[in-house]
Amino acid sequence: MQKKKYMTVDQLLNDKSFLNCYYRTDPEEFQRWQDWINESAEHSRLAKEAIRILSIRHQAGKTGISPEQVDNNFSTSPGKRSLKKIFRSVK
Repeated sequence: MQKKKYMTVDQLLNDKSFLNCYYRTDPEEFQRWQDWINESAEHSRLAKEAIRILSIRHQAGKTGISPEQVDNNFSTSPGKRSLKKIFRSVK
């Protein structure tokens, strides 16, 4: 993890070290991200939203829905949407 100023969920979703943390492929990276998340409420909020999107992408992939379809539904509706609503919207 490089010392960057992460301002958006997209920045986290496109950061290789954050993905390594999410998939737990590197224990040291995981700990660095845990420390970053614990630094502030804003860091925690960004990380929780990124993790929620990654989880939905993973679940959607099991059903044949692409990550792009998931992302498109998030970008057109910034409020929290359930996985069920996303599945209905892309059918």
